[in-house]
Amino acid sequence: MNRRWFTIPLTLILILVFALAETQPALAGPAHSPDDPAELEAFVDEWMSANLEANHVVGATVSVVRDGETFFAKGYGSADLESQIPVDADQTLFRIGSITKLFTWTAVMQLVEQGQLDLDADVNTYLDFRIPEAFSAPITMRHLMTHTAGFEDRNFGLSARTADGLLPLGEWLPTHLPARVRAPGEASSYSNYGVTLAGYIVERVSGLPYNEYIEQNILQPLHMDSTSARQPLPAALAARMSTGYDYVSGEFQTLEYDLIQGAPAGSAASTATDMARFMLAHLQNGKGILSAETEAQMQSTLFRHDPRLNGFAHGFYEMSRNGQRVIGHGGDLGAFHSLLALLPEQDMGFFISFNTADAMDVFLPEVFLYAFTDHYFPTAATVRADNVTDQATLQRRVGGSYRMNRSTYTTLEKLFNQLLSPVSIQAAEDGVLLISSPYGQYRFIEVEPLLFQMEDDQELLTFRFDEQGQATHAFSNLDPTSAFEKLAWYESPLLHFSLLGISYLLLLSELAAASIRFFRRKRNPQIGTSQSRWARRLLLASVWLGVLFIPALIVFQGGYLYGETLALNLVLALPVLMLLPTLGTVLLAVPVWKNRSWSLGGRIYYSLVALAAVAYLWFLNFWNVLGWKY
Repeated sequence: MNRRWFTIPLTLILILVFALAETQPALAGPAHSPDDPAELEAFVDEWMSANLEANHVVGATVSVVRDGETFFAKGYGSADLESQIPVDADQTLFRIGSITKLFTWTAVMQLVEQGQLDLDADVNTYLDFRIPEAFSAPITMRHLMTHTAGFEDRNFGLSARTADGLLPLGEWLPTHLPARVRAPGEASSYSNYGVTLAGYIVERVSGLPYNEYIEQNILQPLHMDSTSARQPLPAALAARMSTGYDYVSGEFQTLEYDLIQGAPAGSAASTATDMARFMLAHLQNGKGILSAETEAQMQSTLFRHDPRLNGFAHGFYEMSRNGQRVIGHGGDLGAFHSLLALLPEQDMGFFISFNTADAMDVFLPEVFLYAFTDHYFPTAATVRADNVTDQATLQRRVGGSYRMNRSTYTTLEKLFNQLLSPVSIQAAEDGVLLISSPYGQYRFIEVEPLLFQMEDDQELLTFRFDEQGQATHAFSNLDPTSAFEKLAWYESPLLHFSLLGISYLLLLSELAAASIRFFRRKRNPQIGTSQSRWARRLLLASVWLGVLFIPALIVFQGGYLYGETLALNLVLALPVLMLLPTLGTVLLAVPVWKNRSWSLGGRIYYSLVALAAVAYLWFLNFWNVLGWKY
């Protein structure tokens, strides 16, 4: 959950993960002992020294647990540059973002253990509003836990500017209900709404507000006295909260404390040592918060896109690497970027968090996971399959353009989510796929039938096929929270960018042509008939409205995240107003050609610009920005 995710397409997440994987090769080598505290501290110190300053990160906090105790905890850098306050692992709070979801899922499992919640019941059983019927299948808590409920992803009204703007869950959820766009259980697509819904069900079933339930049943039993999901933080904790930063034009700028409507999905702040207590509880059979049986169930795999890939446990997601099962959760909120990772078979886990937005740009929490597992649990390099699929078959079955399914389909966010960062998959040679993105190209080699591994790394990629043997989805091992959907030809980003580029350039050209005609009319006021002059006027009106819309949308979309629509409503009126003059332009093309109002070149140019206006409006409608589609 990140304020910048409305303007940065969500497909960048997996694209950047590809780049991340490429820069962190895992090669076989001597393993270091994870039982030596001095060696562990030296490793973390060296990693922080190499990564914080180089990536413009102000501060970080980390804790490692091992064999039932906090093994290591340390702060790095500054919690406040102006006051020169260093990060203290025991005292300094960091926002943990979506790691808050693990509190929510722990609460759900507590209520399941008590017999108050059924993981397989229709969630409408527990709500005072109704999730609409769709796909002839209800949504259950299992679907919410694995992000397979089938909701589209929406950011409208996700944040608040002030604490007074935060709504109770029972008010916010029914007024921000996302569309159901796929059948429950079909594919995972990360949903903050779904987790917030689960948090509200905790409220409904327990009779306690979410924050009170978490405090009484998780934080207090575990003595997590420096943790809270309240917004704003209680005064005593706020005094110890790290400042958030962004590195802009060579300087660090402070960022505000993000207030989010879906508290169960990401509102919490905590210290490294408090998060160590939470990790220890889950590594010690749920000690203090869950029974051993329920804890085992919570850690068991519940959903995978493919048996060979990482998937979801009951709220945790799998990040297994180097032959080690790793479960946990990441968290991104404003300036703060965090990761909690448990290695149950090693009775070990770590929590790490950064207080600077730039850490997200290079995926520092995941880079640390790679470095940690490569350091302590190294593995061998890629082994190519003996028999690989031939290039022609690969291209026919999986080649094409894809989009991430964590996206919006029914609102204007579709333009930002789906269009700007396509991923292309092409067969490069027998048994080799070339993944192309705005960030580069990456080679995947076939290691099992239609299972591909990034060259010199462990990132896996495989596909789901329809009855004709054509790929419908691509799945990544590193990111089980989403999938790639293969695009139809008419959804091709290249087609739409070409259409937009050509039509927009033609509209711009009419502005220059209108200037020339203006000066010609000053010299000869009688140029053209009344009908032809109206044709030009309507065309120019259509052009002005169309040309202004794109820059205005970019400038005024900022309030969307806060549910503010006044300025955006005015901007969205531009293409609606464009409809009438465009229609008039098209209708007047008939008499213009019939009466030969201008030269042949003039008539062809007029028709091309009119056609560009129609194509432009079609483009806007396809991407849900023709009208007020919130």
